[in-house]
Amino acid sequence: MIETDPRLPISEEKELQIKKFRIKFWVIDILAVIVSYFFAYLIRDSFGTGLMYTHNYLFLLLFMVPTFFILIRRSNFTHIHEKLNFGILLFNFFQLCIFGLLIIFFFLFIFKMKDISRVFVLTFFIIYMVIISILQVYRSRNYQNIWKDAEKDQIQ
Repeated sequence: MIETDPRLPISEEKELQIKKFRIKFWVIDILAVIVSYFFAYLIRDSFGTGLMYTHNYLFLLLFMVPTFFILIRRSNFTHIHEKLNFGILLFNFFQLCIFGLLIIFFFLFIFKMKDISRVFVLTFFIIYMVIISILQVYRSRNYQNIWKDAEKDQIQ
């Protein structure tokens, strides 16, 4: 059984809709990491610093995707909190991203990836923060629409 809002009982159809909603946002969270990565790469490369694409950048991407996906899933940031202020959620997410950033810097240190720019990693961090914050607003609006539809179905 899917974790649902205790306000009202929902039908199996709505339960399935919520499950699809969550899976859709899992995919979007993964795409947010990938898009942030490539935007950071393009921004860093556009300064004309001679940044060269190496296999280490691809290896870093393969490490970043599961790292940030697991951190986001384990943090309940993507869970819709009706009573918490968005600023508090954003601050909690910022702390989570700082932790993810430390993991990535540790990863770079352990594997001695000196050709990966630290500015690139910080640029990724900023872009990812912006993208995921926008997604959280979109996610909360869609989630609220699902519950409004469920309430309408209960009235009828």
